Amino acid sequence: MVTEKVNKMMNDKAPGPIGVVVEMLKAGGNTCSDIVTDIVNAFIQSGMDPSVSQVSYTVNSFKG
Repeated sequence: MVTEKVNKMMNDKAPGPIGVVVEMLKAGGNTCSDIVTDIVNAFIQSGMDPSVSQVSYTVNSFKG
């Protein structure tokens, strides 16, 4: 299921606060999907608040 969702995500988008872009997740294939699944399951099982995954940063860049 994770692989299907990752493959539907659009490329060329800005990374989140930890610097991961969609292209990295896609390149990782099933191995990366398994890791993401383990992380999400750990959040669920521990009851931790995954709010950090909802944080993003916007950087203005003057282009001349």
